[in-house]
Amino acid sequence: MLGISVDSKYCHKQFAEKLGLNFPLLSDFGKEVCRLYGTLRKEGFSERAYFIIDKQGIVRFKYLMPTPKDRLDNGQLINNLKDLQGDLNGRKRKGDFKA
Repeated sequence: MLGISVDSKYCHKQFAEKLGLNFPLLSDFGKEVCRLYGTLRKEGFSERAYFIIDKQGIVRFKYLMPTPKDRLDNGQLINNLKDLQGDLNGRKRKGDFKA
């Protein structure tokens, strides 16, 4: 798991320390990743988005939040990860990934 935003690595360091995060935060200061994943807004910042990408680099889940202040419930992400894990282990999924 990792986080990415258009903020600088210095902002990320401060943010991670403040919240006690135990996963990497990557800086997309040049906005290349945002452009590739279709999350860059015309105002120059990124939509708040959630992606689950498998080991082969295939996007298995994508959800763009309606507004920048909204956040996806952790339980929804965990359920989608469990569904993906079951799918990759040959078990039938309960359904499509949902937000």
